[in-house]
Amino acid sequence: MTPFLKQLVDYIHQHHHDATNKLTVVIPSQRNKLFIINYFKEVYHKTIWLPKIFTIDEFVSELSGLKQIDNTELLFSLYNEYQKVLDDKAESFDNFIKWGSLILKDFNEVDQYLIDTTQLYTNLKNIKEIENWSLNEFNLTDIQEKHIAFMSQMATFYNNLKLKLLEKKIGYQGLIYREAANKIHQFSFNQVSNQIIFCGFNALNKAEEVIITTLVNKNIAKIFWDYDTYYFNNKHHEAGYFLRQYFNKGLIKLSNHDKSNFDSNFKDIQIIAAPKKMAQAQAVSMQINTWLTQGVLQKDIAVVLNDETMLTPILSLMPSNVKHLNITMQYPLKKTTAFNFFDIIFKLHVNKKQQTTKIYFEDFFALLKHRFFELYFNSCNPIHTTQVIVNKCINNKINWLNTESIKLLFDADYVHAKSIFQHYINTSDLLQFIQSLALKIYNHQNITPIEKSSLQIILHCFKKIEASVDTHPFLSDSKSIQSLFYHFVSTESIPFIGEPLQGIQIMGVLESRNLDFKNIIMVSCNEAILPKSRNNQSFIPYDLKRYFGMPLHQDKDAMYAYHFYKLLQRANNVALIFNSEKDKFGSEEKSRFLLQLEHELKFCSVQHQISHKTISQQHFNSSKKNKIEIIKSNDNIKNIQAKICNNSEYTGLSPSSLLTLKQCQLKFYLQYEIGLKEYKKITDDIEPDLFGNLLHKSLELLYKPFLNATITYQQILSLKNNLLQQIENAYNQISPTLLKKSGKFYLQKEVIVQYVTKQINADANYFKNNTNTKLIYLEHTLSATLVNNNQTFYFKGTIDRIDKNDNTLRVIDYKSSIAPSDKFTFNTIEELFIDVDCNKMFQLFFYAWLVYKNKLEEPENILPGIIPFSKFMDTPKKIQTKLDAKLLPFVFTKDIFDKFEIELQKTVNIILDKSIPFTQTQNNNNCIYCSYQTICNI
Repeated sequence: MTPFLKQLVDYIHQHHHDATNKLTVVIPSQRNKLFIINYFKEVYHKTIWLPKIFTIDEFVSELSGLKQIDNTELLFSLYNEYQKVLDDKAESFDNFIKWGSLILKDFNEVDQYLIDTTQLYTNLKNIKEIENWSLNEFNLTDIQEKHIAFMSQMATFYNNLKLKLLEKKIGYQGLIYREAANKIHQFSFNQVSNQIIFCGFNALNKAEEVIITTLVNKNIAKIFWDYDTYYFNNKHHEAGYFLRQYFNKGLIKLSNHDKSNFDSNFKDIQIIAAPKKMAQAQAVSMQINTWLTQGVLQKDIAVVLNDETMLTPILSLMPSNVKHLNITMQYPLKKTTAFNFFDIIFKLHVNKKQQTTKIYFEDFFALLKHRFFELYFNSCNPIHTTQVIVNKCINNKINWLNTESIKLLFDADYVHAKSIFQHYINTSDLLQFIQSLALKIYNHQNITPIEKSSLQIILHCFKKIEASVDTHPFLSDSKSIQSLFYHFVSTESIPFIGEPLQGIQIMGVLESRNLDFKNIIMVSCNEAILPKSRNNQSFIPYDLKRYFGMPLHQDKDAMYAYHFYKLLQRANNVALIFNSEKDKFGSEEKSRFLLQLEHELKFCSVQHQISHKTISQQHFNSSKKNKIEIIKSNDNIKNIQAKICNNSEYTGLSPSSLLTLKQCQLKFYLQYEIGLKEYKKITDDIEPDLFGNLLHKSLELLYKPFLNATITYQQILSLKNNLLQQIENAYNQISPTLLKKSGKFYLQKEVIVQYVTKQINADANYFKNNTNTKLIYLEHTLSATLVNNNQTFYFKGTIDRIDKNDNTLRVIDYKSSIAPSDKFTFNTIEELFIDVDCNKMFQLFFYAWLVYKNKLEEPENILPGIIPFSKFMDTPKKIQTKLDAKLLPFVFTKDIFDKFEIELQKTVNIILDKSIPFTQTQNNNNCIYCSYQTICNI
């Protein structure tokens, strides 16, 4: 396999030999230049004068005599012309910037394709008038009239902007190309060199075609095409769409080069399905490792990214034996941590609650949890951590924060955060603050090189914005500054520096133009990514573009098809990876190019091999899963030992802790030894645990006056008179801010009212039929001990309610719901400690055992039950037993409790046994809603 650029140098050596200084080579991108120079070294083996090597943009700029204008200055120039034309009817810069870039995109395309702008924009005006024309009696709305007036001025905007730029001898890309095409007939033979070679082009715009054709017809230039008969000779193949046009125009001579690589080069193509980004990155790592093991050189491997956001996961999973990497792509600044941080800062100052200076809690949390804020805040040596501040906000359920609430949350640390949250009336002051903040973070010792690079670009952006504010009075508010910041960022990328001729090459699709590799991995080969989705935003409608010969979506698809097949052209081993994860809209479909290969390549040569492979999520997880196993020692279970073996307010094994152990030993360790708390957040709903606390407290306050008293039917019904007051009291004790809430919060309070009302009605019926019922305990904690080998183990549990009627003592547990899978039919004691579906029955057993241990009642008289509120039951859900195919109420005995104690002792012994490590659960269903699953990577 001879690479295309090597063929170019061989051609120059053969036909021009030592006259290279008289040549000019024009290439699509700067990256090609490094490879061309390296091939000159290989071919000539001596010192020579290199040809002049230009990118097509550099060459055209030289012909036009214009310098390219900065994108932002171009936007300002258009806005100035727009203001002059529309005067007081002109929209603000903030609104203009949303569609101003779209106008410039159209202007650029119009010029590149040498469109008659007068005719185009006259047609556009007429089309808009027809679209809004109506036979009925109604006049056009103000919006319709403004739209037509705007469209009628489009030609004026274009002409005024063009004249202004040409006066200054500057232009945007399209205007430069138009001027070059207009001047090409004045081109002097020796203006650049004696001979020009255009190398590796495919889809030429009209200006490029005029320039190149003119030079070729004058025998000043030659074209060095790269194509393959596989797609060139097939008139239906979109990869050869443009090349066949140039052949018909006489620009391609078939005898130039051998173009049958698909016929002659054996190809082993793997099509790999992998779910989501990390699995795709894992597939890349596995494929690279396989090739390196087979002896493939790293410099012969290229990883091509159709989606640039795949860069980070691929780098994170790169095999350890990869010594050199060259990243040749521009990583978008808007994808970086730095942009995300300053985006949040701007939102804090722009996205205020309407006509107030309040900040929404999500924006507040996004800032406090951002890595850059923590670096800045921690460098100030604060008293509290950011998590403490977040927790205070969560506990107080503050959705909208004003200056006073922020001060209270930060407390003494507010002095460190004041500059971030204070209101800046003056735009310059806001910019000064943001720049100083960016500089402080930039100089922080823990900033990574990539973060430093992105911050450097952002600081440069802020300097340009600051200069723009001084010269353009329309940049007068924070919203305009934010819009301008987004505009800057959208055009900026982080350049990666590497050795282009060493190691594995990582690049985007456009960076791969004219380059050949024996081994290629292409990632994100999905429809709407390869080729790109048809996002053809434009003021110019499709039919008008088609009439004037402007590029349409099918033309852009053909460009991508060429890039795809050109990459495969000289490759021997190819791995094409696509995201197989389906979402609810059915996206992430395999690219049509892959389907085309599967169907057509076999007719090209029987030697080619196409295989399919699937990397499942389970495969990915098993290869990267953190198999965490905690070996016990005196030091790393001391908190757990204290909880089990000490007697204090916060010690003792509870039902919830034992159920955590049953579900996952590692979770038990993280929660009770490490003290790693589950993350809480504010939502527009009351969280289930807070809702449960409010419900429990409401029932406790209502029934509290009747403690240790016999309750009558009438007394129970009278509780309804005090129901709303006691519920409000419950709110005031637990979360008083919720009482002021409206919307969902109000509805959830009404749900509590309905639940409590149902419970009062159910109790009224019960006490009416059981007139001698006495309420003994509400939200009461019972404790018990077990002694094993002279060591005492402590157990505790808080029971929601205990009441007694004659010889029956009811132990009531309030629950939000009971799942269909929950078991309440008793089989064995061992099952209670193993089966997670027995969790609720285990809790009832545990509470009944505590009652027994505290000698409150004989075993056979203890009757535990659950009241599920979401699907309310008039009588509590109780434990049952099966006898002769019949379900009967379960009766506790001393023997049952003794067996229960034995299992409790076994469980505690396992916890404290240092020879038995804490391990992860094997049941992934237990991990679905677990807050620690990111640690386990299950």
